[in-house]
Amino acid sequence: MSESWSADAEEGLPTPPDIAKEIARQAVEWLVEWQSGDMTADRQEAFRRWHHANPDHRRAWRHIEQVNQRLRDLGGPHRAPLARATLLTPPLSSRSRTRRRVVQSLVAALFLGGGAWSTRDAWPVWRADLRTAVGERATHRLEDGTELTLNTDSAVDVLFDDHERRLRLIAGEIMVTTGQDRRPLVVETGQGELRPLGTRFTVRVLEDAIRLSVLEGVVAIHPRDQGYQAARVPAGQQRRFNAFGVAPAAPLDDNAAAWTHGMLVASNQRLADFLAELSRYRSGSLSCDPAVADLRLSGTYPLADSDQVLTALPGILPVEVRFLTRYWVRILPKSSSG
Repeated sequence: MSESWSADAEEGLPTPPDIAKEIARQAVEWLVEWQSGDMTADRQEAFRRWHHANPDHRRAWRHIEQVNQRLRDLGGPHRAPLARATLLTPPLSSRSRTRRRVVQSLVAALFLGGGAWSTRDAWPVWRADLRTAVGERATHRLEDGTELTLNTDSAVDVLFDDHERRLRLIAGEIMVTTGQDRRPLVVETGQGELRPLGTRFTVRVLEDAIRLSVLEGVVAIHPRDQGYQAARVPAGQQRRFNAFGVAPAAPLDDNAAAWTHGMLVASNQRLADFLAELSRYRSGSLSCDPAVADLRLSGTYPLADSDQVLTALPGILPVEVRFLTRYWVRILPKSSSG
């Protein structure tokens, strides 16, 4: 069964339909494409096919129309001004980044849901002290000498005062190499806090937990539930935790920090898992047919050009890559005629 979600509407707006997240994304992508004014006859026909292919597609599009009508836009959603969505996001120098932010903004505004899908939770990301777009990485040297690297689609607040140095990880993943300072360093997450002791480590926000990987030194995990005793994680280990406890230690993944060098490393990895990881670095939908999900691959792949990685797959595995659009890609079994 597809993952579905629903929520109470913002006051005065229609209640969002109970539909899969992916369908909501697709509907918003179509909205943005209509707004761009570049819809060719072929793309309009593709939209009509999408619209009629599934009742949930029609429900999603109808909801967009209802919201636009409620907001007193002129005509249908394809004539609503793109500036309305752009105003929801900070100015960005790159047009592609702007499109990604517009899509994220509209999904949050039109389909109010839980977690990262609500505007309430998205707002801290947009106003974070440091953030990266999808596919972007950035390294910052903080005032105490700490080196902080943000992975794709990440957001961090930097809260330093006379008593402590606090990094609030709002979304995504970071690498921290601690600087020398008398003030304690604390990494705050939604599930608890991390207190490093002269270390180098990565922290990643997962769907329902936090993953800590320690490359050097020791990091203490303090789950948000005060009833749980802190757990110390030495170099060479990684552990997951949530607000209520810490999972058993596991050996450090040798490639835990490969992303800081712009690489994605696969070692006998399932294709489905590989694509899930690669999808963090590109916008839109990236999926595979169940028939090829368990194929295995190994290698080192550049994160800077995910299209190049996808184009190379048919030379590695018996698959073909179907680019429905730049943002919708599906990996299929190699056709017998090929």
